[in-house]
Amino acid sequence: MFMSNNNASGRYCGNCGSLVNDQDRFCTDCGTDCGTNCDLQSMQSNKGNRDFVKLLLIALVFVLAAGAGLWYFHSGWGSALLQRWLAQPAKQNPSIVAEAGDQSKSIQDLTNPEIYLPKPNTMFKVYQRHFDGDQGFSDYYTAKLAGAALVSETEIAASSEGKTGFTLHYLSAPDGIYYAYDTNVELKALWLKKALSVGMSWEQYGIKSTVRKMGAVCNLGIGVFKDCLVIEEVNAPVGRRVEKYFAPGHGQILIKDLANGQIVFELRGINQLDAKKAEETVKKFAPNADRLKSIM
Repeated sequence: MFMSNNNASGRYCGNCGSLVNDQDRFCTDCGTDCGTNCDLQSMQSNKGNRDFVKLLLIALVFVLAAGAGLWYFHSGWGSALLQRWLAQPAKQNPSIVAEAGDQSKSIQDLTNPEIYLPKPNTMFKVYQRHFDGDQGFSDYYTAKLAGAALVSETEIAASSEGKTGFTLHYLSAPDGIYYAYDTNVELKALWLKKALSVGMSWEQYGIKSTVRKMGAVCNLGIGVFKDCLVIEEVNAPVGRRVEKYFAPGHGQILIKDLANGQIVFELRGINQLDAKKAEETVKKFAPNADRLKSIM
């Protein structure tokens, strides 16, 4: 049906907004009496009011959302969530920072090698890259077994044959801390010398170790470790030069290959264990622990 568009005055229905001809009294769409309820001015005014209300509601929602977000991240929940996100360990190319610290500010005797031993009843998760290019994760369990060892440490790794493990025992001697493998407790090697100092070195089995830093700060993905000992180790038989980092109460936490800068050993996780569980785990891979009494 053809509709005329003679609408010089621009009248609109105040109810539905439809265009109404000058000669019509009632809206042809909704039937509203347009004798008093149809004009251009009232329609534009109503439309403007509705637009203003919409903008006001949108602004109010935005302000409430922003306020809720600020409260959440300034509250304990939000801060904890942000800290956990920031503390996620780096999965590739971890950022390692090691710098010399002020030894005089430490409350520990950094010259005593015993402080760098790993604490008993702990599981350390470690990423390793081996000489043959193989890489993966291993779990290190520590415990204080009966006998001469200050602490015993078992590395457990998954293999095609299941879980395999071997154990090191750390022992005290007049000149330092030694370690012995449980598979051959008669053979021992110097781990760290006593009265440590920067520049001190020792050599055995063709491997030379030199203290490069003491009281250093090492920043790993899982946290910042203070009062670290940094040792450069040159292994002449295999032609390898590495930098080792030791943290009080954690043992070795990082090894960096100085030839190519690759991280070949990095601490990725720490869990405290029940003493009984830790001892049972280590004992399983330390059948010769009792023989340590005759070594030193």
